[in-house]
Amino acid sequence: MRLKLSSLLAAVSLLCGPAFAAPALPDRADIRDSGFVYCVSGQVNTFNPQKVSSGLIVDTLAAQIYDRLLDVDPYTYRLVPELAESWEVLDNGATYRFHLRRHVPFQRTAWFTPTRDFNADDVIFTFGRIFNRDHPWHNVNGSSFPYFDSLQFADSVESVRKLDNQTVEFRLKRPDASFLWHLATHYASITSAEYAARLTQDDRQEQLDRQPVGTGPFQLSDYRSGQYVRLQRHPGYWRGKPLMPQVVVDLGSGGTGRLSKLLTGECDVLAWPAASQLTILRDDPRLRLTLRPGMNIAWLAFNTAKPPLDNPEVRPCPGAGD
Repeated sequence: MRLKLSSLLAAVSLLCGPAFAAPALPDRADIRDSGFVYCVSGQVNTFNPQKVSSGLIVDTLAAQIYDRLLDVDPYTYRLVPELAESWEVLDNGATYRFHLRRHVPFQRTAWFTPTRDFNADDVIFTFGRIFNRDHPWHNVNGSSFPYFDSLQFADSVESVRKLDNQTVEFRLKRPDASFLWHLATHYASITSAEYAARLTQDDRQEQLDRQPVGTGPFQLSDYRSGQYVRLQRHPGYWRGKPLMPQVVVDLGSGGTGRLSKLLTGECDVLAWPAASQLTILRDDPRLRLTLRPGMNIAWLAFNTAKPPLDNPEVRPCPGAGD
């Protein structure tokens, strides 16, 4: 099953027990036969992870709807290809050239029918919108891109160029060893330039972030504010059709309410349980508690204008250990 929800920090799944209908959700029997219900608390005000820092949007929903140029292997923590088949690091880390995967279709939804596969135009559009403050889409649904704004990326990227339909090149103002790792986050999810152009023609630009179109394994089917998000599999997914037809993300409960739904069978998976609930979950023989470390990008920024770090021979010392 090609599903990325396992990337969350902690999840609990119900292995057996009765199933009860959840009034706010689509038909429970239909879900049980063809998918599962994933319980998490939070609000959905956009489906574009570039516009928020919410774990619900970034880790849960964006991971299903979109792809990135690169991914991180969850076991080796090494960078691996995703929409970019390969890449080159040039100019001592100041230039990055990506060779893009061919035959990657975008999702066909009730609101958009793509006429072409993913290509360099989508990369140029995605990052031009983020980095270029004069881009016509930069201010659509607000000008904030929290993750990249916090890194001051707009001031670090000199240009993003299309070399041909399958090749793009990022040129930085200075070498940055963390650059590839930032492109492997869900904040760097690729959006459709063709879809954006259609919305511009229809004067509905705000829908780009609210009715998403990506290349990921699942696509948005239905959304009820404060209740649920329903995702259906993307039959044209480039890695192969996902085995599970649908996933419903239950937004209707928080705290003990989510735990109750899990224990009564209304939820199949509970994300991010509270620390106070772990003993209950661990001791229930019907449940399986899964814990895994999260990945975070962190670095040390040295002030090289002042002693002692103005001395190049001293700078390796903080990372040398004891």
